[in-house]
Amino acid sequence: MFFSINLALIVFQPAEDCSKIVQSKTISAVAAKKAATTTVQMLQSLRDDVKFYELYDDCVRTAASLNIDEPKLGRKSPTTAVP
Repeated sequence: MFFSINLALIVFQPAEDCSKIVQSKTISAVAAKKAATTTVQMLQSLRDDVKFYELYDDCVRTAASLNIDEPKLGRKSPTTAVP
C-alpha cells in the first residue's frame, strides 16, 4: 500500500498541476496545449525500469525509516505478447 500511494502521488501530482493550469480563466489555447504536452512528456519519462526501481528503492528506505512493512512487488507482467 505504501508503494502504491507514493506511485499515485508521483503520477497524479503533475496531472493535478496541469489541470489547475488548464482550468485558468486567462490561459490561452497555446499555453494549455504546452502545459498538457509538458505533463505527458514528464509522465512518459517515468515509464522506465530504472525510474521504477529508483522509486521502489526509495520506498523501501522510507518504509524502513518509518518502521513500517517493506513494500512488496506484485507479479511481473509480461513485457512482450506471446503469439
